[in-house]
Amino acid sequence: MKLQKTLIFLVILLVLIGILYYDKLRMGEKTKRVELEKKIIPIPQEDINKIVIKNNDFQAELKKEDNEWKLVKPISTKADNDAISSLLTTIANGTRKKTLESVADKLGEFGFSDKSNYIEFGSDKTGSPIKLIFGNKTPVPFEVYGRLNNERSVFVIDEMVKNAINKSVYDLRDKTIIAIVPEDVKTMKLISSAGEIVCEQEERDRIWQIKKPAEYKGDKTKIEDIIRKINSSKVKEFVEPLREKKEEATEVTQKQIDLSEYGLDNPMITVELTKKDNSQHQLLLGKIDEKTKNYYAKIGASEQIFEVEEGLINELSAGLTKLRDKTLFDFDVDKVERLVVKSAKGLIDAKKKDEKWLLTSLNDKEVRDYKISDMLYEIKRLKVEDFTNKKINEIENPGLNPPVVEIQVYSSPSEEESKEKKVISATLKIGNIAPDPSKAYAEFDKIDEVVLLNKDVLDKLNKNSEDVLDKRIIKFEPTNVQRLDITLKDKEIKLQKEDSKWIMISENNKKAQTTKVMDVLWKLKDFEYMAEYDKELTDKFEDYCTITVFESEGKEVVGLNLKVNKDNSDEVIAIVKDEKYRVAPTIKNDIPQNVDFFFDSK
Repeated sequence: MKLQKTLIFLVILLVLIGILYYDKLRMGEKTKRVELEKKIIPIPQEDINKIVIKNNDFQAELKKEDNEWKLVKPISTKADNDAISSLLTTIANGTRKKTLESVADKLGEFGFSDKSNYIEFGSDKTGSPIKLIFGNKTPVPFEVYGRLNNERSVFVIDEMVKNAINKSVYDLRDKTIIAIVPEDVKTMKLISSAGEIVCEQEERDRIWQIKKPAEYKGDKTKIEDIIRKINSSKVKEFVEPLREKKEEATEVTQKQIDLSEYGLDNPMITVELTKKDNSQHQLLLGKIDEKTKNYYAKIGASEQIFEVEEGLINELSAGLTKLRDKTLFDFDVDKVERLVVKSAKGLIDAKKKDEKWLLTSLNDKEVRDYKISDMLYEIKRLKVEDFTNKKINEIENPGLNPPVVEIQVYSSPSEEESKEKKVISATLKIGNIAPDPSKAYAEFDKIDEVVLLNKDVLDKLNKNSEDVLDKRIIKFEPTNVQRLDITLKDKEIKLQKEDSKWIMISENNKKAQTTKVMDVLWKLKDFEYMAEYDKELTDKFEDYCTITVFESEGKEVVGLNLKVNKDNSDEVIAIVKDEKYRVAPTIKNDIPQNVDFFFDSK
């Protein structure tokens, strides 16, 4: 009996669910139908394959073939797909704000006539074309009347829908100069009054090489920027070519473009791009149009002359220097095994051993690793400012024999190079300041000419061993510290770490701020001395503070005693394990002077 009741309830529930689902489905269909009725054009945008525009005296016809739009009238040419898509989207998104029924005999009052502007849409799927006709503005600002040729009613729409057909041939036609991307280009040739430059892309690793006027490594970014600029540039204006008549007694009159009118008989710049499929594209650039300040141009044998912006000319006017690779050193900082820097200031000869940098020039003393890394990154970032195209003996007083600074980098080879080499070395010599005072002469063993670098490199790399030496007074790992004692003249601060929290032992185990304790520890770790102090300390020095750092189980890591000259507070001496060092007086600012520093200030 219970089972029978359960089945009855289940059937009733399923019926109710079915009714609700059907009702929701019906409401959804009704909503879609209402929304579709509000649409101006009842044709899906993707189904439209023909457009006719009449806007005052201007008329145009477009057709869609193989998913591409083509302008058929007033000229036959490829259309601007983005412009057509934008036009269709504006109209497709437009809605009827209000519909006026039974006004077919009053169309003139709404501004409709045989001369009305319109846009007509055709679709192979819907049969007869639908024409959207525009009337007058309504009393409400930014609204106009509209109607369809197959309807008796008039409706109100946004004025921007009408404005969408305010197009010219220029607006509708494709303005692409050459559609091309760097990945597809095999060679690029630039011809100008300065000569001919030929760049070739190696297909395997997409490295660019300059093949003419001589062989150089190309600057991938600069070369591909030119190709991208050509691809992204648009025609600014299409020019109706001036023509001259040439007649001969026995022949029909012919018309021929006078290229000299545009400076295209002897182009200022010619670009030839050969794609990997061996298809070729040629762009000729002529003289400036003094009215528009654009430049005349044409594509290969095409008769159509157009204008391009000055920015394209500037990009294509790149000389050989701009297209050459200006990188000097090419190494992985982590794979460098040795760095040698020689200068009048001294010598740095650093070698990496067990992931630590040691100064062989100072009996294997330790180096601050980050200082060597900083120098290596600075060296790796070096770029040629200009190429002289001259040897050392062709330049007056370049200062390269001996150089002002000489840099040698030794690094491990890559997997491919390791088959032939165990260590890769590169040497850069930097000399005197050039006639241009912002540059200095340099010689790099991988470039067969003297180059020019930014003179600031002399200051950045003119260092000696003392500049990179590890001058930290005390060495420890802050995260391993379990206790910190600071003894001042009149007080003692004792901090203990318990379960990752810090407490003040000297203040009845009051909780201290962990961030402030760690801040002090990190600053202590980075304390550096200015110079070793080999004099005896006299009684004119008094104790400033004593700092002791402990690791786990009360093991003392190091103790530091600071003394200050009573007659000159800027003279501060640090004593660690009987070794004395002169330190900067600012060290006093990093040592807390009272217990309140470690507590929450709120």
